[in-house]
Amino acid sequence: MFIPLSPYYENPFSFTYNYRIPIEERQIFLSGKSIPEYIQITNPSFNNYVLTINSFINNKWETIFQKNYPSPVRILAVGNLLRDKRQQIVIGNYFGSSETLKFEVLGWNNGRVKFLLNQFIANEGFPFGTIDIKDNVIYVSSSTQGKIYLWEGEKFISYPYIDNPDPKLIRNNDIVIYYVISEDKKVISSIPNNSKLILKQDQRVFLIRGNFGPIERILISGDTLDFKNKYIYITQVGKGIINIIPDGYDTENSISFNVEILP
Repeated sequence: MFIPLSPYYENPFSFTYNYRIPIEERQIFLSGKSIPEYIQITNPSFNNYVLTINSFINNKWETIFQKNYPSPVRILAVGNLLRDKRQQIVIGNYFGSSETLKFEVLGWNNGRVKFLLNQFIANEGFPFGTIDIKDNVIYVSSSTQGKIYLWEGEKFISYPYIDNPDPKLIRNNDIVIYYVISEDKKVISSIPNNSKLILKQDQRVFLIRGNFGPIERILISGDTLDFKNKYIYITQVGKGIINIIPDGYDTENSISFNVEILP
């Protein structure tokens, strides 16, 4: 929720020395006070990205937190992870050719801004990851696998989960492909590799992962297919290919389905 500040509470950064045009700025109820904190990300110099948090204290704006990052970061999500009126902010970005998601969670705890969760970990992350806050919980996934981060009062605890499509979306005429990937990166599917799928335009294809293990990448080729809500739907008559590639790039162990869409 974004609440405009009244003219009395002017932009707390507008009088800052060496003020830079912000890359991003938000108002967030970080401390839970009636006046939200003002959060800004700037890029004052090469390979220097600065996160600044200002709070309205004793009728003036004061900087209560600042951190420098050596690479670009942005605000990925905001939510009530502590399950009270305080909001928390997820700062992070995507890095490298695999678009690896790395992030950290900042919040107000014991009277100051703290890092409640750090996932800026070397040699780790979520390739081609997604992140969302739902029902006071962080959901982070890489393809069909992910983690749920839940605040337990003193720290975040995590649980693995498989990010499959909602089964309630499946209709009687849809094609459902169940599959698992073994530790040696072999894909075992309910429909054999190189099978031909003949579909009508109102049908969809649901890929349902059945186990944890090597992370896969799903590729679709041709102008006939697209993704929506974690399922594959038809855009036009013609032909296409669906690939399930284990470990992201292991094409030797990948499986494919040839798709033909009828008028």
